[in-house]
Amino acid sequence: MKITRIFKNNTNKLGVPYKDKNGKPFSRVVVMFEGETEYATIMAYANSKALGWAEGDNIDCKIEQNGDFRNIILPDKVSIAVGGLEERMTNFARAINTQISGLDRRLRQVEEKQVSGTTTQLPPQNAPERIVEPTTAYPDNNIYPEDLLF
Repeated sequence: MKITRIFKNNTNKLGVPYKDKNGKPFSRVVVMFEGETEYATIMAYANSKALGWAEGDNIDCKIEQNGDFRNIILPDKVSIAVGGLEERMTNFARAINTQISGLDRRLRQVEEKQVSGTTTQLPPQNAPERIVEPTTAYPDNNIYPEDLLF
């Protein structure tokens, strides 16, 4: 949500500093978002990101109606982590589905070749090029392990 107007106060109209029920001081940040007609508020403690907000910033938040007040609710760290995890899982699933589709297509090609009676073997996908061509002619008709490529 994009901020169009913002006000930050650490005292009320009488000049009394804001304090929560435990006596901890906070600032009241009042924000108008683009497309909204009413202000929303958030309590911002000394280390709060809300104190660094400015007009034009885009904020990931929700607005919750609480009686006459509209409160800004920021996502917690777990929600942010889960959101990122969901995106990575979606990308991973998409990549796996692409691989499976390719394997299915390849399997159908092999099956079609078998049905048609051709015995031509398809080359393996992404197979490395042969460096040395295999030969059956050895000078003494022996195969030496150091000659094998694998």
